[in-house]
Amino acid sequence: MVKTPDYFNTIIPFLHWSVKTKSNTVFLTFDDGPVPGVTDKVLDLLKEYNQKATFFCVGTNAQNFPELILRIISEGHSIGNHTLSHLNGWKTNKIKYINNWKACNDVLFSITNNSVKYFRPPYGKINIVSIPYILKTQKIIMWDVLSMDFKNEMTTENCYNSIIKNQKTGSIIVLHDSIKCNKIMLPTLEKILMYYKLNHIESASLESWI
Repeated sequence: MVKTPDYFNTIIPFLHWSVKTKSNTVFLTFDDGPVPGVTDKVLDLLKEYNQKATFFCVGTNAQNFPELILRIISEGHSIGNHTLSHLNGWKTNKIKYINNWKACNDVLFSITNNSVKYFRPPYGKINIVSIPYILKTQKIIMWDVLSMDFKNEMTTENCYNSIIKNQKTGSIIVLHDSIKCNKIMLPTLEKILMYYKLNHIESASLESWI
């Protein structure tokens, strides 16, 4: 489902699906990194177009490539927890899920010396009974526009059109800085950023907004 129904904000208010704002602002987010050869190219594009984003990082990737985490932070973007090993919350018991989430927090803290404020469940599938525990320290970020850049049948043009058609002011948009999505995601991102420049749309990190 590319577009999350607006009523999700009402019926599931403890999860953040979009941001309330009257400014011409959207929120690009990237899941599954950091990955050399992908995340760095995303950062290059964001820097070129003077836009900001939030990166939901898999702990094992962060552990392997801490220099990319530090670059994300140094260039004014924000990071979030995406579990240590990209767990499916619907298939994982609470104890294992929480421990995996904690382990990712520990990895990110060891690199940045700062606590992470945001969590996004991989696949959007969170372990329901873990939600109250996670909410004690982090805000759970979902989305209202899913790029579908992970679909084999997706093309750059379709991915771009889908995002532009479905986004609105305050949208949280999901892309993936992974090897699997690289071929579609990077050219789509560049087209999106060009569109934002022409239409005076700002992409912001979630920091200070949620």
